[in-house]
Amino acid sequence: RLAKSLILWFEIFVQLTIIGLPFIYLTTVGNSIHAQRRSLFTYFAFPIGIATVVFYTLVCYNVEFHTKVFSTEKLENRKIIYLGSLLMGIILVIIQIGHFLR
Repeated sequence: RLAKSLILWFEIFVQLTIIGLPFIYLTTVGNSIHAQRRSLFTYFAFPIGIATVVFYTLVCYNVEFHTKVFSTEKLENRKIIYLGSLLMGIILVIIQIGHFLR
């Protein structure tokens, strides 16, 4: 029983890592608060961050898939959650644009 629990925990950890690591890495590229001047890298990294947020937001909002960790199945009584996640994605894109323009 302990071995099954450890294996299940490891599977959940791997899924969260595979899904979360690219999102966190790609959305933070070029968003250093310590950068004094913009480099050519910043101009290429900005669209990558925006595209990542848009991709993750739209995929989770429009495509239904299931893992042991989470599900994007549309439930009738939880429409507000889906709209909230879409709104948070839009807010994150606006924040990234604001960060780039400052």
